[in-house]
Amino acid sequence: MSQPDHHVTALDKGLGIIDNLKPLKAKKSPVIAAVSGFFCGGIGLGIYFQSWLDFFVPIAIWIVVAVIAIPTAEALDVLGCIFCCFYGYRRAVTSNAKLDALNASAKTIGADIHPSQIKMATTSPPPLTSTRTPPAITVATIPAELTSEGIVEKRLKNLKDLRDRNVISEAEYQTKRQQILSEI
Repeated sequence: MSQPDHHVTALDKGLGIIDNLKPLKAKKSPVIAAVSGFFCGGIGLGIYFQSWLDFFVPIAIWIVVAVIAIPTAEALDVLGCIFCCFYGYRRAVTSNAKLDALNASAKTIGADIHPSQIKMATTSPPPLTSTRTPPAITVATIPAELTSEGIVEKRLKNLKDLRDRNVISEAEYQTKRQQILSEI
């Protein structure tokens, strides 16, 4: 394996890191990202992309390039600007592609229904019909105490009990008895 192939592999791995980042919240212009990366570095990219990650990654790489550039009398310092330019461009392109893919899949899911195809019903639905007949309720299933005759009977027994204990007089008993019987 030759030396240039090794550098291409390292570059591919570096690009793979950018490609694996989550997409941004909105689509961004790759040209504006490249220009702000070149002139403002990680600060410009962090502000333009509105992302802390896109602020720290270029700054960290710029620091590494600056440390490497010290022995070369800072001749390689321009590589930091070029890297931030390339990072901003690549980040915007890959993020826009991911956002387009997400939007395309969302459109595919809802593609069967378009608002212009929705029609409101102008007629009411047919009435529901039941083939079942409700169970018959007979008086035999209702306890005697709950029927009107059972209630009258109970009231008369209570009235007689009051008379037998001398709580009410015979005249009061007869008056109240006639009143209960008239309610039937």
